[in-house]
Amino acid sequence: MSGQAVTFTATVVGNYGGTPTGTVTFTDGTTALKTVKLSGGTASYTTSSLSSTTHSISCSYSGDSNFQPGGCNTVTQTVQ
Repeated sequence: MSGQAVTFTATVVGNYGGTPTGTVTFTDGTTALKTVKLSGGTASYTTSSLSSTTHSISCSYSGDSNFQPGGCNTVTQTVQ
């Protein structure tokens, strides 16, 4: 429902161990919503400002000295 908080969480995992650092940018379509620093390989973004429509939320990982940048699956969030 419009005005209610929703939280999106991205977890970045390395194939060969270690904990990724860097940032994750959450986007709605092509619009960047927020860039969040990883903590323990996880980044979360909470918002209550999504408009009443369907949103395609995705994210991208910046990479660091040990891990390459990458993306994530898109999640569809419908706000009523």
